[in-house]
Amino acid sequence: MSDEKRIREDINGRLHSLDQGLRSVEKRLRAVERRLSGGDASGVELAEYEAELERELEETREGITAITQELADLKSSTATSEELDTELQHLRQQVAELSQSLQGLKEENAGLKDLLSKDKNKNTEHSSEELKTEIAQLRERLEKTEKRNRINIGSMQVPMEMSGIVGALILLATGGLIMAGRWDIIRSPYFSFGIAFIFAVAVLMKFYLANHSRA
Repeated sequence: MSDEKRIREDINGRLHSLDQGLRSVEKRLRAVERRLSGGDASGVELAEYEAELERELEETREGITAITQELADLKSSTATSEELDTELQHLRQQVAELSQSLQGLKEENAGLKDLLSKDKNKNTEHSSEELKTEIAQLRERLEKTEKRNRINIGSMQVPMEMSGIVGALILLATGGLIMAGRWDIIRSPYFSFGIAFIFAVAVLMKFYLANHSRA
């Protein structure tokens, strides 16, 4: 009987240890779920936790299997008595409860994996949509910028540089006056004022066209 008592005490001690281990795993699982819901958990950290949790759950499963076998051996090697049957029934109930808790933790761990996978996919899709939106906005800005420096001739868009066109016309006019010998007009201050006025009008026209195309 001393051997039976020692075995039962050993089984009770191991059951208590397994129960404490499952409670510890459950608390850590709850902590990870809270961090996931708050968006604070990183992928590397969760991967390390998942590997450790799987290892602990497997060790607990093996412990439960060993205890179940010991209970069967204990019953087969001892005489049947009401007290022993009652104690064995209590031990079996504890083993069944631990097995149920273990199964529940495995299911929660599987749910945690699914949640992490969905969260990763959601973040990837969100980043992809943001990138597409930003690219579309940049393309639109580029097109508007290109259109500001173009004028429409029929169905064609021709690049336009207002100040360059005006400068070329003034040079042509000045060359014509020189060829005609009209130095009196070239030396006149009104000629210089006129050139300055024309350039000012060209700048204002360019400013107006740029803002008009933006609107």
